Amino acid sequence: MRTLAIIPARRGSKGLPGKHLLDLGGSPMIAWTLEAALDASRIDEVLVTSDEPRILALAKRMGAETIERPAELAGDMITSEPVVEHALRSRAELPERIVLLQPTSPLRDAIDIDEALERLESTGAEAVISVVEPRHHPLKCMRVGPDGCLRGLVDGRSPFRSRQSLPRVWMPNGAIYAIGCSIFLAEQSFLARRTLPHPMPSERSVDVDGPADLDQARREFAKGWLPRRAKSALDPSSIGALVEASPSRLRVASPRLASTRPRARKESLLDASGPPAHQSSRS
Repeated sequence: MRTLAIIPARRGSKGLPGKHLLDLGGSPMIAWTLEAALDASRIDEVLVTSDEPRILALAKRMGAETIERPAELAGDMITSEPVVEHALRSRAELPERIVLLQPTSPLRDAIDIDEALERLESTGAEAVISVVEPRHHPLKCMRVGPDGCLRGLVDGRSPFRSRQSLPRVWMPNGAIYAIGCSIFLAEQSFLARRTLPHPMPSERSVDVDGPADLDQARREFAKGWLPRRAKSALDPSSIGALVEASPSRLRVASPRLASTRPRARKESLLDASGPPAHQSSRS
C-alpha cells in the first residue's frame, strides 16, 4: 500500500513573511518537515507543492518530488483541500494513502508520522489526525449575546466547572492528516466518517503562524530538541552545503553527532534569489 506525503508551502504569509525559509535550528524551517517525511519508514514518496522557486529547489535537493502551484491556488483564502487535489490530479498513478504534512509544524518527527500511519493501517480507520490537548478547555469559553451580555459558549454552568469535571477534549495541532486517497477525493476533506486521533505532546505541537510561535519553536531547540529517527536521515543543519554542493542526500548516523558538525551556510539557498518574498498569503 503506497503512501504519498504532500507538503504544501506557499510563498507568502501574513503573520510571518517568508516563514518557510526562516532560520530554525540552523536550517530553513521547511527542512525539518522535509527531513521527517523523507525519514519516515511508512512513506514511499514525498511531494512538495509551492509557488516559491527556492522552496522547490530545496525540496528537489533533499530528494523530494515537486510540483509548481498555480497562482489561483496560492491566494490567502485557499484551503489545503484544493491544493492537495491539484497535486494528486497531476500524477499518473494515485497512491492508496496520503498524508498532509504542514511545514508550520517543524517539531513533528518521523516517528510521529509512522505512528499515525500505523494507526490508520492497523485499525481500519478512514483517517487519522494528529491532536493535542488544548491549554484552555473550550467549554470554559464565553460569548457575547445579542444583548451585549456574557453567555456560556455551550451553557451557563460549564465555564465555572473544574477542568477535571469536564470531558477530555482534543484540538488538531496541524502536524499530520493521514487518509485514504479515494476517501479524500470523494469527501474533499481530511475529516472522514471514521477518523481517529493521534495524540501528540504540546512540545511537538508548535504551529508556527506568527513571530511568537517561531520564538516558541526556537526555545524548544534551545532546550535541546532533536527529531527522533525512523531510519538513517538527512541532517537539516547541513542543508545549506547540500544545496550548494550536490543534489544527493547527506546521511548521518546520529542527530547528536550531526549537531557537533560545523553549521553549514544556508545563505547559498536563501541568497540565490534575494530575500524571501513578502507577499501576503496564508500558509
